[in-house]
Amino acid sequence: MQSLSWLRVVCVALSVAFAACTPALAQPRPTPVATTAPVPAAATACRTVADCVLVPQPAPSELAGGACCNVCAGYLARNRAWHAQQPTCDARTRGACPMSCAQGAPPPIACEAGRCVLAYPPTVTACRNDHECVSVPRLDLRAPEGSCRLACGQYIAAHRDWDAWRGMLWQNASVTGPCPETCVDRPLPSARCVAGQCALRPPTAVRTTRVDLRAPSANGPLTAAIVTNVITALLPQLVACRQRPRSVAPIGYVGFTARLTVGADGRVTSADTGELGNHLPDIAACMATALRGASFARTSAVTTIEYPMGAAFAQP
Repeated sequence: MQSLSWLRVVCVALSVAFAACTPALAQPRPTPVATTAPVPAAATACRTVADCVLVPQPAPSELAGGACCNVCAGYLARNRAWHAQQPTCDARTRGACPMSCAQGAPPPIACEAGRCVLAYPPTVTACRNDHECVSVPRLDLRAPEGSCRLACGQYIAAHRDWDAWRGMLWQNASVTGPCPETCVDRPLPSARCVAGQCALRPPTAVRTTRVDLRAPSANGPLTAAIVTNVITALLPQLVACRQRPRSVAPIGYVGFTARLTVGADGRVTSADTGELGNHLPDIAACMATALRGASFARTSAVTTIEYPMGAAFAQP
C-alpha cells in the first residue's frame, strides 16, 4: 500500500514537471536577425591598394550576437587601419561555428575611385585570333557596396581563358553584388583580335539578301501545299528585314526552323524563328512579325506548322 502511494507521488511530480516544461519545448528558438548598419566611409577609404585588406565576411548570426561564423567564400575589402581598430569576435565567449566550406581562391582587392573594393583579376586581353576573344560585362566602379557592380549593357573584350577562370572565381555575389536577371543583355556584343589585343567589334548593320524555303510539315487541317503558297507570298517582307547596328560577328548564312500556330479562324496566333534569334535578334523579330501577319483560310481546327528555312545576310 505504501509502495502504491509512493508511486502516485512520483507520477504526480513527473506530470507537474512535464506540464511546466511543455510550453518551453513547444516554443521555437528565436531566429537571429542580421543587422544592416551602414558602412562608414572610413571603412573603405583608400589612396592606394596598400591601404586595403581582404577580410572574411561575418555571417548574419554573428552580427546578431551569435556564434563567430564567416559566410562561406564571402569576403570584404576594408581600409587596413580602420579594420585594425575594430573589435574581433571572441569564439571562447560566444562559441565557434564549424565551417565545412571549400573556400577556393579568394578575390583580389583594389583601390578604385578612392574606395577599397573586391575586384576582378587584371584583365588579360592578349590574343592570336578572334576565337580567343570574348565580351564580358564592364564593372561600375562607383556602385554602392553590396549592390550590383556590373554596368548593365556595357562590355569589354577579354581573353576566353581569362573569362573562364573569372567565371569560376565569382560563383557567388560577394564580388559583384546580386544583380537582377534583367541586367543581362542577351545579344552580347562580339569581340575580335586586333593587333594582338582583344577588342569589341565596331557596330555594323546587317541586311537580309535571300530567304530559302524548304518543305514544311503541317499538323492539322491546313496542308503543306497551302502553307507553302501563303509563306511564299511573304518572301518580299522576309527579305526586307534589317538588323540595327550591333557589335556582332560576320554572319553569312543561318539555317533555322520557323514554328507557327494557326487558329481555326485562319489567323497566326504564334510565330517563332528559333535559332535565328540567337544570331540576329532584330532580323528574327522582324521575320516573326511578318509570319504573324500571314492569313490562311478558315478551317475546323488549329494547325501547327514547322517550316525549315535559310537566310543569307550581308553588310550594307
